[in-house]
Amino acid sequence: MSKILFVTTFALIVIGIAPKVSGLKCYECNSFNNTDCLDPFVHSNAEGFYNECLPINKDIKSITNEVETVEARWCRKLTQNVYGKIRIIRSCGFINETEQSENVDKSCYKSAFTSHVSSIYCACAEDGCNYATHNIPVNFLFLITSLIVIRHFLEH
Repeated sequence: MSKILFVTTFALIVIGIAPKVSGLKCYECNSFNNTDCLDPFVHSNAEGFYNECLPINKDIKSITNEVETVEARWCRKLTQNVYGKIRIIRSCGFINETEQSENVDKSCYKSAFTSHVSSIYCACAEDGCNYATHNIPVNFLFLITSLIVIRHFLEH
């Protein structure tokens, strides 16, 4: 009996961490236009914000006289603090900006332009992952939880 549970759990792990075939979906909103975009972010208020990211045309004419279609690779969340006023922008991302800056954690970095202007930029690669205050690697959490479940079944 425990062998069947082990195989089923292993299959769920593989399905859970397998790459998605469909396009990436992210929350897209700006708290300047809609206060429902602010933290804490409430999913029940965000129905119209959750969208599939559409490809964009990246103008590379200055280099090759061509236009390239680029697929979204990330969901982004930008939290800006300008003289004590907070603005949050959630969107699809096409470049991983976190590779180019000082990391706050694995998916975020902080910039301070002056003592009164700062921002926190987070990027993640899972559907809908830009809802959180700070983005969590969802596949990692799923994997750890699955391993705990497997261990439990193997011990009993």
